[in-house]
Amino acid sequence: MAIDFRPAIRGLLAGIDPALGTGGLRNPWTWVSVSSSNVGSVGYNDLESAMRVRFLNGSEYEYDGVPRGVFEGMVGAASVGKYLAYNVKGHYAYARVG
Repeated sequence: MAIDFRPAIRGLLAGIDPALGTGGLRNPWTWVSVSSSNVGSVGYNDLESAMRVRFLNGSEYEYDGVPRGVFEGMVGAASVGKYLAYNVKGHYAYARVG
């Protein structure tokens, strides 16, 4: 049985006070702006195999266990919304994070 350390890592990173700096930690997220009527940008975290989707209405969702190829496919899709609907939603666990 594999142990998932991602929640513990998230907890540690969330506890870092931005006023104190990151203590040498770099931001693990890579963000790409996309052309979409609903999605503003898509982010990927290689350390956690997680993808975040920021919508134009300000909401943000994180999808866990997403292969990097899915992120790259979404960023390069002719229709980001359709790609999200057919290749991400219902395939990966998610949570609203913003």
